[in-house]
Amino acid sequence: MEAIARDPHGTQPMLEWLDYCFRLGSTKGAEDLALAATELVMRWDLEAYDRLVRVMVRYQAQGRMKRENLPKTSTLKEVMSYVHIQ
Repeated sequence: MEAIARDPHGTQPMLEWLDYCFRLGSTKGAEDLALAATELVMRWDLEAYDRLVRVMVRYQAQGRMKRENLPKTSTLKEVMSYVHIQ
């Protein structure tokens, strides 16, 4: 909510990327992607972010995630701005 309140247009790519992770994660055999995205949204910490990126990289390496669906560097930077480092 903080991100949307601060910059509703700037957070759109971040929300679209998370939405894609949830949608792909809702398919059979991809539940770990949805779980990792949920964990990030609930906790916003470095561990949850790392887990989501690792799962996403694994899916991309397996050919289950197309290159055009990967987040841009600016999107990842936006996500990182909300991640709490502990």
